[in-house]
Amino acid sequence: MSKSRDGVSAELLKYQDLVSGVRMIRRAIEKASRAGLLPAIERIGITPLEECEFISRALYSAVARQKALDVADIATEWNSAAVDDAADHPLDIGTHHLTPPL
Repeated sequence: MSKSRDGVSAELLKYQDLVSGVRMIRRAIEKASRAGLLPAIERIGITPLEECEFISRALYSAVARQKALDVADIATEWNSAAVDDAADHPLDIGTHHLTPPL
């Protein structure tokens, strides 16, 4: 093992950097969650891999929620346009529409 900074191994320093990076991302997600932009992270992971898993679940959940809102907006717009279009044309109920033979 190669030693660097105060006799600590390079591998341990890489691991510490990884953990620091994951914590930084978690803090950003938690701040966004408190602002109502993202759902809360389920719990604190034991390992960096678990932390990343919980963070990714929160992000995927937010994406799914946004997609559902987008679909609802599209449906609302479509329904509104269909109602407006129908209001522009009388229904002609009771009127016989004959097509001439070819």
